[in-house]
Amino acid sequence: MGSILGNRVARIEDPRFLTTGGNYVDDIVLDNDAHVVYVRSPYAHATITSIDAADAATMPGVLRVFTAADLASLNPIPAARPGMPEGMGQQILAGDRVRFVGQAVVAIVAETQAEAMDAVDAVFVDYEPLPVVIDVEASARNEQLLFPEAGTNHVLKLASPLTADFSECEVVVEERIVNQRLSGAPMSLPGSRSPVLSSPGRAI
Repeated sequence: MGSILGNRVARIEDPRFLTTGGNYVDDIVLDNDAHVVYVRSPYAHATITSIDAADAATMPGVLRVFTAADLASLNPIPAARPGMPEGMGQQILAGDRVRFVGQAVVAIVAETQAEAMDAVDAVFVDYEPLPVVIDVEASARNEQLLFPEAGTNHVLKLASPLTADFSECEVVVEERIVNQRLSGAPMSLPGSRSPVLSSPGRAI
């Protein structure tokens, strides 16, 4: 087999996924399984003043309703990187504050996905909106803290002890450059000499 770089790659899996020959996650049926659906925040930044899930807990098929108070004994989600300020630990469910749109606030566990989704609509969460941080420069000024306990929005700050001296330069040019947010990704796995090719997957 020669190199596929620069050449069209023939897809061989399409027929079985477009007909009845392929299996998706929703096709897997387990005995006594349950489904979880989350009530998610519509706000980017807000305090949670109250949660009323009493009606949802009594709806058909609902097995359990969880809020942050029910999970208080569990440890926070591990930090994404070492050295992250302790006050920025993310809880499994938001407790007193939400910090991004879509953050999970309540978890509904039910016998079927449809029953869980119906119960989500019966949960009422009261929010008090807070100022939103919408860009990196505003976040760096620490005027509005997303994690007041940490006292800063800085997850990691790298600074050099050295300072450039331009005092004897004839010309000094300054420029502000704005770039889109980037995320570095390796071209190959560690120890691998061949490119790693990926295809879109399905997240659940």
